[in-house]
Amino acid sequence: MTSGEDARLPFAQRLREALSDANLDALGELMDDHVTWGDVNDPRGCRNRRDVLATFARRRDQGVSGAVTELITGPQGILAVLSVRWPAAHSRAAKQTAYQVYVVRNELIVEVRGFDDRESALSALAMIS
Repeated sequence: MTSGEDARLPFAQRLREALSDANLDALGELMDDHVTWGDVNDPRGCRNRRDVLATFARRRDQGVSGAVTELITGPQGILAVLSVRWPAAHSRAAKQTAYQVYVVRNELIVEVRGFDDRESALSALAMIS
């Protein structure tokens, strides 16, 4: 499939494929240049596309893998439920569920928000304006 054909797929499907394939180039194409993730005042917070992609790349290089188990779309965003596998040497549980809300404006992700539970993530998805 060419990138032109990729662009015609619904946005949520393109996000699912990019996350499932750990395709950072495809993921980057879905992001605004100024996308944020986490507390931008914290040194670990992501302030732009380069930061977000570097975080994904760093986790992948550490042996972290994940699969999208569910995708829920809202009027201004997408909730991705992820099954994340951490390497044995990591301090986190070997497998955990992660909830990420992707805020979308003008067909680009402008913010990534992480949540500890499904209810909080669904509530945030419903409140995006």
